[in-house]
Amino acid sequence: MNHQGEVCYNVPFLYTFDGSLDGERLAKAIEEAVKAHPTLFTRMELGDNGEPMQTIDDSETFSLQLEESTDIEIEKSKFIEPFNIVGDRLFRIRLLKDSEHYYLLQDTSTWKWVTPTCTEPRR
Repeated sequence: MNHQGEVCYNVPFLYTFDGSLDGERLAKAIEEAVKAHPTLFTRMELGDNGEPMQTIDDSETFSLQLEESTDIEIEKSKFIEPFNIVGDRLFRIRLLKDSEHYYLLQDTSTWKWVTPTCTEPRR
């Protein structure tokens, strides 16, 4: 597996929302979207022959906590870190709030699945 320990697998997105957003409701919508896409729990493992293989960890759960932040720039820089491509969950999401805004930090793989699901109309 090339690029182990490098940040090339981490392509983050930052969404900024007005502070009037219902952050708890957004967190729940994201949790529902993640649960609706079990492929997000795919992990890369090395098989008996040393070749990489995909497995879905169906025992894993996910919850998103709303986190307070005083400096979004620091939070953004902490978010960009290498994935352990063998064994780690292949998506990351954080929901942050400061005095004026909500921020959703997520990586590319998560963006493809979660964002369209969260933008569907809800009743």
